[in-house]
Amino acid sequence: KINEISKVSSNMTFILSDEHAKLNGFNEKNYSHYLRIIKKELKKRNFKVILLSDLWKKYDLTNFKIKKSLKQLDLREFKDLRNKFELEKNAKNLGFKNYKEKAKQYHVCRTLEKNILEKEFKNFIFHTFSSDIHQGILPNLPTLYLWTHKRGSSKSPWFEYENN
Repeated sequence: KINEISKVSSNMTFILSDEHAKLNGFNEKNYSHYLRIIKKELKKRNFKVILLSDLWKKYDLTNFKIKKSLKQLDLREFKDLRNKFELEKNAKNLGFKNYKEKAKQYHVCRTLEKNILEKEFKNFIFHTFSSDIHQGILPNLPTLYLWTHKRGSSKSPWFEYENN
């Protein structure tokens, strides 16, 4: 509706993080179903939608490259990260026994993605549903942080499905 009352146009592109769901060990059937529904609803409302996996393909980011970068990660540098404990807590909450390694893997993944997002969306405002503690792994773009206003209402929908 902004375009109807203003000469300045505005578009919003949603990046659906299928690769993060996969990395975090979620059931592909559950997150794929959820993302298909979300994509359909967003397109109905004239939003642009892209899967993160499409950006990975475009910029040749692979799990192999993430694992290779993980092997080269400076552990002293990781130890001093502002969000290290938050990454480890999140990985532990997801049920990973090797949560410290998973936290490092997620850090490397997001660091590599950061460069992709900066190239692909250089003139955009980045919206994120995360804490500003993660600034180091988010793209260096103007950023709008989104939070829920009610405790307990931030659970991702694919958590709600049984793992079949």
